[in-house]
Amino acid sequence: MEICRGFEAGGAVSGGKFRMPYALSAQIAALFLISRRSAMTLSNVYTTQEPARAEIDALLTPTVLEFGTAWCGHCQAAQPFIATVFADYPQISHIKIEDGRGRALGRSFGIKLWPTLVFIKDGKEAARLVRPQSAALIDVAMKQIADHDRKKVP
Repeated sequence: MEICRGFEAGGAVSGGKFRMPYALSAQIAALFLISRRSAMTLSNVYTTQEPARAEIDALLTPTVLEFGTAWCGHCQAAQPFIATVFADYPQISHIKIEDGRGRALGRSFGIKLWPTLVFIKDGKEAARLVRPQSAALIDVAMKQIADHDRKKVP
C-alpha cells in the first residue's frame, strides 16, 4: 500500500521505494511521513508529540532531528541555513522536535542548547551541531549520513 509518494508500509527497500519497517509505531511513522513530504519546504512547526528514543534508534533512513522551539531566536536564525542544505539532500528526513523541560527525547540525547541538530544514520548518532552558524557546517554533517549523492531522491 503506497502511503506517500515513493513510500510503502512494511519491508525494507523494494523497487527503488523505501518501505517503513513494521517496528515503527504509528506516531513515528506519521512524523516520518510528514518530514518526508516537507523535507524541501521546511516550516517553523516543531512537533510536541515526540517519538520514543527506541523508535528513533530503529530508524533505517538517514534523519536529522532538530531540537528547539519556534520562539527561540537562535532556532529562527538557523532556519535559512537548514533550508538551504536540505534542498540539496531530499533523501534525508527532517523531524523538528519541540524541546524543553520534561521532554524525554531531548534529555536522552543530552540536549542543552537550541537549536541542536542530531544526524542519525542506521539508528545511531553520526554527527551533532549545536547552534549552527553556516550552511557549510550543516552540509559537512549531512554528507556523513547521506546514502547517495546529493539531489538523488530514493
